[in-house]
Amino acid sequence: MLFRANKGHADAWMDARPLVAVVEIAARMFSVTVEVFLRRNFGERYLSGPVLVGGALAVHLVTTALAGRPLLEPRGASLGAMLYLWAYASLCVGHKLVIWRRDRTGERWHSLSDGTSRRLFDHVPIAPRIVQMYVEPALVAVVGLALLLADRVLGGYLLLASLAFLVKGQMTHRRRREAWLDYVDKTIEAEELHAALVEERPARETRGFVVASGAARHQRSLEHMERVLRRTDPELLALGDPAAKIEAPAASPPGNGSGCGGAEDAGAPRHEQEWAQALAAFRKRRRGPARGRNEA
Repeated sequence: MLFRANKGHADAWMDARPLVAVVEIAARMFSVTVEVFLRRNFGERYLSGPVLVGGALAVHLVTTALAGRPLLEPRGASLGAMLYLWAYASLCVGHKLVIWRRDRTGERWHSLSDGTSRRLFDHVPIAPRIVQMYVEPALVAVVGLALLLADRVLGGYLLLASLAFLVKGQMTHRRRREAWLDYVDKTIEAEELHAALVEERPARETRGFVVASGAARHQRSLEHMERVLRRTDPELLALGDPAAKIEAPAASPPGNGSGCGGAEDAGAPRHEQEWAQALAAFRKRRRGPARGRNEA
């Protein structure tokens, strides 16, 4: 039942992945229209052409919808929305020039970087992660509320963009956190694999890392086969694998007339001693029926 429940949760997460991807793409299209005003030093792949065009379409479609005008209205939704769209396009060109200059000079920068905050936030006693996740979306929301009285369309769009900015920041942080946790888990698995698989220590001694029971059972079967092969006579192994290059063991002293072997050498390997005893017992069992037939 537990396996079925875990499988159900995994299937549900796999089914939700396309929806999560769609939400992230939509949030990114809206958030990039305010990020270009608040951040700098973007990565080349983060500030790609399709993302910038999608942001411009998001501004135009939402503002015209809020104004109740046709989507192909040449005058735009409002004067403030039109000025905002032109400012957004100008900043996009400026950021792309910075990326182009950085590429020409050979400066290496993470291509998926979502930018760094403006120097204004360097004097704020708050961690940069908190600034990008909460302070910047809150600042956009405050500006949107202030513009509601002067330009209802632009103010409403900024409120929507601040919400998308917040959602995008949370999803980005979660993705980075999962990447870091994957690295930590792989490090623990590499360090505790022998203790969990071979020594079969409990989870409290392996920092929570456990292996499946089938893996441990497979490891024990391999160890058992290795022990059996070590105790098997090399000549018998050579019969199963004629191509194997196995040295024959040293010849043991010849047995007496009764078929029993001579005195065992104290320095002989263990598998040779056990093989000699088994061979003597086998010969003794075979001579029993033959003696009975002769007497008859």
